[in-house]
Amino acid sequence: MKRAPLFILGTILLVLFAVGAVQVYANKKAEEKVEELFERFGLEEKSTYREVNYSLLSGTVEVSGLNLVTDEGSSHIDRLVIKKLTDTDIEVYAFGMRGEDKDFRKLEEQLRALGYDDVRMNTYVSLSLYEDTKELLVRKVGVEVPGAFRTEVSFKLTGIDREFINDLKGLEGEGDDREKVARIANRLKRVYLNELSLKLTDPGFMNRLLEKEARDKKKSVEELKRDILRGIENSIAEDSSEFEKTLVEGVSRLIEHGGTLVLEARPREPVSFENLVLYTLMALQTRDFSHFVKELNLKVKYQEV
Repeated sequence: MKRAPLFILGTILLVLFAVGAVQVYANKKAEEKVEELFERFGLEEKSTYREVNYSLLSGTVEVSGLNLVTDEGSSHIDRLVIKKLTDTDIEVYAFGMRGEDKDFRKLEEQLRALGYDDVRMNTYVSLSLYEDTKELLVRKVGVEVPGAFRTEVSFKLTGIDREFINDLKGLEGEGDDREKVARIANRLKRVYLNELSLKLTDPGFMNRLLEKEARDKKKSVEELKRDILRGIENSIAEDSSEFEKTLVEGVSRLIEHGGTLVLEARPREPVSFENLVLYTLMALQTRDFSHFVKELNLKVKYQEV
């Protein structure tokens, strides 16, 4: 009977040791992931953070109080979440970004003028490279200022492999730029667009902008909206395509009510990058986008908030 307390004590010590060992492993794993991320962007000697945590169950790394220093200036991120970070899979979220560079300062100044007092940005990226099928699937790349706007893009390309990505990275190195560009241009001939989606979400930015514009012009917001919508409607001819009419209707509803405007390209057959450039140049030259819209099978959708 006297051995029972010793057994219980030994068990407790063993559990505490195991928990401590797991915690040490988790912290080491988290720091390795963060260092790997910094190294990829050349920030290993210019970054600091307050705390890092690693979840053994999900494999997620969470960094708090991250400070980055680049040639453009310093940036702060309240919380960085790394769910995947390998050569073929990336899923990273950054919350509460603030910057000292001139571009962020300009954006901050513009948003403050519209009544956004605490301007912080969230960004995220999720993508996978499938080497066996040479597919690059970008599930989402987005930027948002909570309460103001969110933009997001997703697409799928075929003809992309590790060699192609290495060639793109090589453009930043030393050597004959003409040779590098020629090699990239040749490889782009084998890259195809399978699908593309662009999203713009407005949870209140346009309304604040209209309120400010209305005050400056000494008009009511409703009166200003009517003027803008009337101008948009008058820009569409009677023989306009269905796509143009749907686009104008979507833009009008976005201005009037906020919400999300989605532009989708789902070509019936994958479109080569070479043809994509050609269609774009032809449309810009002739100002006739009908062929461009047809070949990419472009659709516009409006979604309410």
